[in-house]
Amino acid sequence: MKVTEHQKSEINFFRLRPVLLTDSRDGSRVRDGIYKAIKSAMDFVSKESGKEVYLKLNNNTVNIRVYGTGISDQNELSRIVFGPGMSGRMDSREYVQHHRAYFYNAFPPYFINIISEEFTFVSYSEGKSTSIYCAKGMLVKEYEKPTQEMDGLEITFTLDREIFKEYSFNKAYVIHAIKYTVARHNGLRVTFEGIDFHYEDGLLGLLKDEVGTNALYEPIHLCDGDLELAFTHIEKPVTEIISFCNTVHTWDGGSHVEALKEVLPGFMNRFITETKLHPMNGLICYFGINLLDMKFGNAGDIVYAGHMWEYDSDGNEVNGPKLIDKIEDFLEKGYRR
Repeated sequence: MKVTEHQKSEINFFRLRPVLLTDSRDGSRVRDGIYKAIKSAMDFVSKESGKEVYLKLNNNTVNIRVYGTGISDQNELSRIVFGPGMSGRMDSREYVQHHRAYFYNAFPPYFINIISEEFTFVSYSEGKSTSIYCAKGMLVKEYEKPTQEMDGLEITFTLDREIFKEYSFNKAYVIHAIKYTVARHNGLRVTFEGIDFHYEDGLLGLLKDEVGTNALYEPIHLCDGDLELAFTHIEKPVTEIISFCNTVHTWDGGSHVEALKEVLPGFMNRFITETKLHPMNGLICYFGINLLDMKFGNAGDIVYAGHMWEYDSDGNEVNGPKLIDKIEDFLEKGYRR
Protein backbone atom coordinates (compact mmCIF):
# COMPACT_ATOMS: atom_id res chain seq x y z
CA MET A 1 0.00 0.00 0.00
CA LYS A 2 1.17 3.49 -0.79
CA VAL A 3 -0.26 6.68 0.69
CA THR A 4 -0.62 9.33 -2.00
CA GLU A 5 0.45 12.97 -1.67
CA HIS A 6 -3.22 13.90 -1.83
CA GLN A 7 -3.99 11.69 1.14
CA LYS A 8 -1.04 13.08 3.07
CA SER A 9 -2.51 16.56 2.63
CA GLU A 10 -5.88 15.31 3.86
CA ILE A 11 -4.29 13.69 6.90
CA ASN A 12 -2.51 16.93 7.74
CA PHE A 13 -5.71 18.92 7.17
CA PHE A 14 -7.56 16.98 9.85
CA ARG A 15 -4.67 16.73 12.26
CA LEU A 16 -4.39 20.52 12.27
CA ARG A 17 -8.18 20.85 12.74
CA PRO A 18 -9.13 17.99 15.10
CA VAL A 19 -12.34 19.71 16.16
CA LEU A 20 -13.69 18.79 12.71
CA LEU A 21 -13.30 15.16 13.68
CA THR A 22 -14.33 15.19 17.29
CA ASP A 23 -14.64 17.25 20.43
CA SER A 24 -11.00 16.76 21.44
CA ARG A 25 -11.15 17.05 25.22
CA ASP A 26 -9.62 15.12 28.08
CA GLY A 27 -12.22 12.42 28.73
CA SER A 28 -13.90 14.21 31.63
CA ARG A 29 -17.23 14.44 29.77
CA VAL A 30 -19.38 11.67 28.39
CA ARG A 31 -19.53 13.51 25.06
CA ASP A 32 -15.77 13.77 24.66
CA GLY A 33 -14.19 12.59 21.43
CA ILE A 34 -12.25 9.72 22.97
CA TYR A 35 -15.55 7.90 23.64
CA LYS A 36 -16.83 8.73 20.19
CA ALA A 37 -13.75 7.02 18.77
CA ILE A 38 -14.51 3.84 20.73
CA LYS A 39 -18.16 3.89 19.70
CA SER A 40 -17.27 4.49 16.06
CA ALA A 41 -14.84 1.56 16.03
CA MET A 42 -17.50 -0.72 17.51
CA ASP A 43 -20.02 0.59 14.97
CA PHE A 44 -17.66 -0.30 12.15
CA VAL A 45 -16.69 -3.82 13.18
CA SER A 46 -20.30 -4.78 13.96
CA LYS A 47 -21.39 -3.67 10.48
CA GLU A 48 -18.41 -5.12 8.59
CA SER A 49 -17.71 -8.37 10.38
CA GLY A 50 -19.87 -9.79 13.19
CA LYS A 51 -21.96 -9.25 16.29
CA GLU A 52 -19.64 -10.69 18.94
CA VAL A 53 -17.32 -7.86 20.00
CA TYR A 54 -14.68 -7.76 22.74
CA LEU A 55 -13.43 -4.42 24.03
CA LYS A 56 -10.28 -4.00 26.14
CA LEU A 57 -8.56 -0.93 27.57
CA ASN A 58 -4.91 -1.05 28.57
CA ASN A 59 -4.15 2.37 30.01
CA ASN A 60 -4.93 4.58 26.97
CA THR A 61 -4.72 1.85 24.34
CA VAL A 62 -8.03 0.57 22.95
CA ASN A 63 -8.36 -2.95 21.55
CA ILE A 64 -11.52 -4.11 19.76
CA ARG A 65 -11.82 -7.67 18.47
CA VAL A 66 -14.82 -9.02 16.58
CA TYR A 67 -15.41 -12.59 15.49
CA GLY A 68 -17.14 -12.94 12.16
CA THR A 69 -16.02 -12.16 8.62
CA GLY A 70 -12.46 -11.21 7.74
CA ILE A 71 -11.39 -9.06 4.79
CA SER A 72 -8.88 -10.40 2.28
CA ASP A 73 -9.28 -7.88 -0.55
CA GLN A 74 -6.34 -5.45 -0.54
CA ASN A 75 -8.30 -2.58 -2.06
CA GLU A 76 -10.95 -2.92 0.60
CA LEU A 77 -8.35 -2.95 3.37
CA SER A 78 -6.76 0.17 1.87
CA ARG A 79 -10.13 1.91 1.75
CA ILE A 80 -10.82 1.07 5.37
CA VAL A 81 -7.47 2.19 6.79
CA PHE A 82 -6.66 5.14 4.51
CA GLY A 83 -9.99 6.18 3.00
CA PRO A 84 -11.82 5.54 -0.27
CA GLY A 85 -9.27 7.42 -2.34
CA MET A 86 -6.84 4.51 -1.97
CA SER A 87 -9.04 2.21 -4.03
CA GLY A 88 -9.38 4.69 -6.88
CA ARG A 89 -13.17 4.79 -6.68
CA MET A 90 -13.40 8.58 -6.38
CA ASP A 91 -11.78 11.52 -8.07
CA SER A 92 -9.99 14.11 -5.93
CA ARG A 93 -12.98 16.38 -5.44
CA GLU A 94 -15.31 13.54 -4.46
CA TYR A 95 -12.65 12.15 -2.13
CA VAL A 96 -12.28 15.44 -0.28
CA GLN A 97 -16.04 15.92 0.01
CA HIS A 98 -16.39 12.38 1.28
CA HIS A 99 -13.63 12.84 3.85
CA ARG A 100 -15.07 16.08 5.15
CA ALA A 101 -18.62 14.77 5.45
CA TYR A 102 -18.25 11.16 6.58
CA PHE A 103 -17.33 11.97 10.16
CA TYR A 104 -20.80 13.44 10.72
CA ASN A 105 -22.18 9.90 10.89
CA ALA A 106 -19.68 8.79 13.52
CA PHE A 107 -16.34 8.33 11.78
CA PRO A 108 -14.74 5.33 10.08
CA PRO A 109 -11.42 3.64 10.93
CA TYR A 110 -9.34 5.94 8.71
CA PHE A 111 -10.39 8.92 10.84
CA ILE A 112 -9.41 7.06 14.00
CA ASN A 113 -6.12 6.30 12.25
CA ILE A 114 -5.56 10.01 11.57
CA ILE A 115 -6.04 11.04 15.21
CA SER A 116 -4.04 8.16 16.73
CA GLU A 117 -0.39 7.99 17.78
CA GLU A 118 -0.49 4.32 16.83
CA PHE A 119 -3.14 2.43 14.90
CA THR A 120 -3.18 -1.24 13.92
CA PHE A 121 -5.81 -2.93 11.78
CA VAL A 122 -5.75 -6.73 11.52
CA SER A 123 -7.98 -8.92 9.35
CA TYR A 124 -8.18 -12.65 10.04
CA SER A 125 -9.47 -14.56 7.05
CA GLU A 126 -9.15 -18.18 5.91
CA GLY A 127 -6.07 -19.03 7.95
CA LYS A 128 -4.18 -15.80 7.22
CA SER A 129 -3.83 -12.54 9.12
CA THR A 130 -3.16 -9.25 7.36
CA SER A 131 -1.81 -6.51 9.62
CA ILE A 132 -1.48 -2.80 8.82
CA TYR A 133 0.41 -0.65 11.32
CA CYS A 134 0.26 3.17 11.15
CA ALA A 135 1.42 6.19 13.14
CA LYS A 136 -0.48 9.49 13.00
CA GLY A 137 -2.31 8.36 9.88
CA MET A 138 0.78 7.29 7.95
CA LEU A 139 1.66 3.73 6.98
CA VAL A 140 4.60 2.29 8.92
CA LYS A 141 4.48 -1.37 7.92
CA GLU A 142 2.20 -4.13 6.75
CA TYR A 143 2.61 -7.87 6.72
CA GLU A 144 0.73 -11.11 6.19
CA LYS A 145 1.27 -14.42 7.97
CA PRO A 146 -0.50 -17.73 8.69
CA THR A 147 -2.76 -17.80 11.74
CA GLN A 148 -5.00 -20.12 13.70
CA GLU A 149 -7.12 -17.21 14.92
CA MET A 150 -10.85 -17.25 14.21
CA ASP A 151 -11.97 -15.09 11.27
CA GLY A 152 -12.85 -11.50 12.05
CA LEU A 153 -11.28 -8.09 12.57
CA GLU A 154 -9.16 -6.39 15.23
CA ILE A 155 -8.53 -2.69 15.74
CA THR A 156 -5.98 -1.36 18.23
CA PHE A 157 -5.30 2.34 18.68
CA THR A 158 -3.81 4.88 21.03
CA LEU A 159 -5.22 8.36 20.50
CA ASP A 160 -2.68 11.11 19.89
CA ARG A 161 -1.77 13.27 22.90
CA GLU A 162 -0.87 16.11 20.55
CA ILE A 163 -4.58 16.30 19.78
CA PHE A 164 -6.24 15.07 22.97
CA LYS A 165 -3.65 16.38 25.46
CA GLU A 166 -3.61 14.62 28.84
CA TYR A 167 -6.70 12.48 28.40
CA SER A 168 -7.83 9.41 30.33
CA PHE A 169 -10.78 7.07 29.97
CA ASN A 170 -13.60 7.14 32.50
CA LYS A 171 -14.98 3.60 32.80
CA ALA A 172 -18.56 4.83 33.32
CA TYR A 173 -18.40 6.84 30.09
CA VAL A 174 -16.94 3.88 28.19
CA ILE A 175 -19.88 1.77 29.36
CA HIS A 176 -22.24 4.57 28.28
CA ALA A 177 -20.71 4.41 24.78
CA ILE A 178 -21.14 0.63 24.74
CA LYS A 179 -24.79 0.75 25.80
CA TYR A 180 -25.66 3.43 23.26
CA THR A 181 -23.98 1.32 20.57
CA VAL A 182 -25.64 -2.03 21.30
CA ALA A 183 -29.06 -0.36 21.60
CA ARG A 184 -28.93 0.62 17.92
CA HIS A 185 -27.37 -2.57 16.53
CA ASN A 186 -29.72 -5.52 16.41
CA GLY A 187 -28.06 -8.61 17.86
CA LEU A 188 -24.82 -6.89 18.88
CA ARG A 189 -23.11 -8.13 22.04
CA VAL A 190 -20.10 -6.29 23.49
CA THR A 191 -17.99 -7.81 26.25
CA PHE A 192 -16.02 -5.37 28.42
CA GLU A 193 -14.20 -6.34 31.61
CA GLY A 194 -16.04 -9.65 31.77
CA ILE A 195 -19.51 -8.08 31.43
CA ASP A 196 -21.75 -8.68 28.41
CA PHE A 197 -23.76 -5.71 27.13
CA HIS A 198 -26.68 -6.64 24.93
CA TYR A 199 -30.25 -5.46 24.35
CA GLU A 200 -32.65 -7.88 22.69
CA ASP A 201 -35.23 -5.13 22.29
CA GLY A 202 -33.18 -2.13 21.20
CA LEU A 203 -34.11 1.22 22.70
CA LEU A 204 -36.63 -0.41 25.01
CA GLY A 205 -33.81 -2.28 26.72
CA LEU A 206 -31.76 0.90 27.03
CA LEU A 207 -34.74 2.78 28.49
CA LYS A 208 -35.43 0.08 31.07
CA ASP A 209 -31.76 -0.03 31.99
CA GLU A 210 -31.47 3.72 32.54
CA VAL A 211 -34.88 4.51 34.08
CA GLY A 212 -35.17 1.33 36.17
CA THR A 213 -37.68 1.39 39.01
CA ASN A 214 -38.46 5.07 38.47
CA ALA A 215 -40.83 4.11 35.63
CA LEU A 216 -44.49 4.53 36.63
CA TYR A 217 -45.55 1.72 34.29
CA GLU A 218 -44.04 -0.87 31.98
CA PRO A 219 -42.38 1.15 29.18
CA ILE A 220 -44.08 1.25 25.80
CA HIS A 221 -42.14 0.19 22.71
CA LEU A 222 -43.15 1.07 19.15
CA CYS A 223 -41.04 -0.11 16.23
CA ASP A 224 -41.84 0.08 12.54
CA GLY A 225 -39.04 -0.20 10.00
CA ASP A 226 -37.05 3.02 10.08
CA LEU A 227 -38.61 4.41 13.26
CA GLU A 228 -38.37 3.27 16.87
CA LEU A 229 -39.84 4.82 20.01
CA ALA A 230 -39.66 3.70 23.63
CA PHE A 231 -41.18 5.77 26.43
CA THR A 232 -42.46 5.82 29.97
CA HIS A 233 -43.32 8.39 32.65
CA ILE A 234 -41.70 9.19 35.97
CA GLU A 235 -42.89 11.24 38.93
CA LYS A 236 -40.56 14.20 38.37
CA PRO A 237 -42.06 16.86 36.07
CA VAL A 238 -39.40 16.65 33.36
CA THR A 239 -39.51 15.83 29.68
CA GLU A 240 -36.44 14.16 28.20
CA ILE A 241 -35.97 12.97 24.63
CA ILE A 242 -32.87 10.91 23.85
CA SER A 243 -32.52 10.70 20.07
CA PHE A 244 -30.57 8.69 17.51
CA CYS A 245 -30.12 8.95 13.77
CA ASN A 246 -28.97 5.60 12.42
CA THR A 247 -26.38 4.57 15.05
CA VAL A 248 -25.43 8.12 16.08
CA HIS A 249 -26.64 9.52 19.39
CA THR A 250 -27.74 13.02 18.33
CA TRP A 251 -27.09 14.85 21.59
CA ASP A 252 -28.29 18.19 20.23
CA GLY A 253 -31.30 16.82 18.36
CA GLY A 254 -32.16 18.20 14.96
CA SER A 255 -34.99 18.12 12.45
CA HIS A 256 -36.00 14.58 13.40
CA VAL A 257 -36.47 15.62 17.04
CA GLU A 258 -38.29 18.82 16.13
CA ALA A 259 -40.71 16.79 14.02
CA LEU A 260 -41.27 14.39 16.92
CA LYS A 261 -41.87 17.27 19.35
CA GLU A 262 -44.51 18.71 17.03
CA VAL A 263 -46.45 15.45 16.80
CA LEU A 264 -45.82 13.95 20.26
CA PRO A 265 -48.06 16.21 22.45
CA GLY A 266 -51.30 15.18 20.75
CA PHE A 267 -50.35 11.52 21.01
CA MET A 268 -49.32 11.85 24.66
CA ASN A 269 -52.44 13.81 25.64
CA ARG A 270 -54.61 10.91 24.51
CA PHE A 271 -52.30 8.40 26.18
CA ILE A 272 -52.30 10.29 29.51
CA THR A 273 -56.09 10.66 29.46
CA GLU A 274 -56.67 6.97 28.82
CA THR A 275 -54.11 5.78 31.36
CA LYS A 276 -55.17 8.42 33.93
CA LEU A 277 -51.63 9.60 34.52
CA HIS A 278 -51.10 12.89 36.32
CA PRO A 279 -50.38 15.65 33.76
CA MET A 280 -47.31 16.69 35.76
CA ASN A 281 -45.63 13.31 35.49
CA GLY A 282 -42.45 13.50 33.44
CA LEU A 283 -41.97 11.86 30.04
CA ILE A 284 -38.80 9.90 29.25
CA CYS A 285 -38.61 9.07 25.57
CA TYR A 286 -35.98 7.27 23.46
CA PHE A 287 -36.37 7.91 19.75
CA GLY A 288 -34.49 6.41 16.81
CA ILE A 289 -34.72 7.04 13.09
CA ASN A 290 -32.89 5.51 10.11
CA LEU A 291 -32.15 7.68 7.09
CA LEU A 292 -30.55 6.66 3.80
CA ASP A 293 -28.81 10.00 3.43
CA MET A 294 -27.81 11.70 6.66
CA LYS A 295 -27.53 15.48 6.74
CA PHE A 296 -25.32 15.85 9.79
CA GLY A 297 -23.71 18.91 11.28
CA ASN A 298 -21.95 19.97 14.47
CA ALA A 299 -19.55 17.00 14.60
CA GLY A 300 -22.35 14.47 14.36
CA ASP A 301 -24.41 15.74 17.28
CA ILE A 302 -27.27 17.25 15.29
CA VAL A 303 -29.01 16.12 12.11
CA TYR A 304 -30.84 18.17 9.50
CA ALA A 305 -33.35 16.23 7.45
CA GLY A 306 -36.78 17.23 6.22
CA HIS A 307 -37.51 13.99 4.43
CA MET A 308 -37.12 10.23 4.56
CA TRP A 309 -34.70 10.15 1.62
CA GLU A 310 -35.27 7.63 -1.16
CA TYR A 311 -33.52 6.74 -4.41
CA ASP A 312 -34.88 6.23 -7.90
CA SER A 313 -33.94 3.36 -10.24
CA ASP A 314 -30.88 5.28 -11.45
CA GLY A 315 -29.58 5.83 -7.92
CA ASN A 316 -30.52 9.51 -7.77
CA GLU A 317 -31.62 10.93 -4.45
CA VAL A 318 -35.27 11.98 -4.28
CA ASN A 319 -37.39 13.34 -1.48
CA GLY A 320 -39.46 10.68 0.25
CA PRO A 321 -42.21 11.37 2.78
CA LYS A 322 -41.71 14.40 5.01
CA LEU A 323 -40.31 13.45 8.39
CA ILE A 324 -43.19 14.99 10.28
CA ASP A 325 -45.76 13.07 8.20
CA LYS A 326 -43.85 9.82 8.60
CA ILE A 327 -43.54 10.24 12.38
CA GLU A 328 -47.19 11.26 12.76
CA ASP A 329 -48.32 8.19 10.83
CA PHE A 330 -45.97 6.04 12.92
CA LEU A 331 -47.45 7.30 16.21
CA GLU A 332 -51.01 7.00 15.00
CA LYS A 333 -50.45 3.38 14.06
CA GLY A 334 -48.89 2.76 17.45
CA TYR A 335 -51.78 4.45 19.25
CA ARG A 336 -54.34 2.28 17.46
CA ARG A 337 -52.67 -0.98 18.50
